Amino acid sequence: MTVFETALGSLFTDNNLARSGIWRIGGQGPGYPVRFQRVQPQPVFEVSGAKLVQDATLFDIRAEEASGMAEGDTLEVSGVIYRVQAPPVPMMDGLILRLDVIVP
Repeated sequence: MTVFETALGSLFTDNNLARSGIWRIGGQGPGYPVRFQRVQPQPVFEVSGAKLVQDATLFDIRAEEASGMAEGDTLEVSGVIYRVQAPPVPMMDGLILRLDVIVP
């Protein structure tokens, strides 16, 4: 494990930066404990001269904790269930997965 991977891991164990949740494959079963960080999306962005407003809930999760996470899986956080609505996007050389989630 590199120094960078160790530092990144410590960010996900810090209770001020990350939270605990339960990942359920396909929304079924007892689930797996995971740590994640909520990400603030850029609320306004421009595409071909048009300004668009993005209303999204994004979570970052370490790929090593949830390498098989897929669209349709769920993440339960403090009693709220979020459904992954798009395939996870690998970030930071594949160490992080960015999840676009909704409350169904």
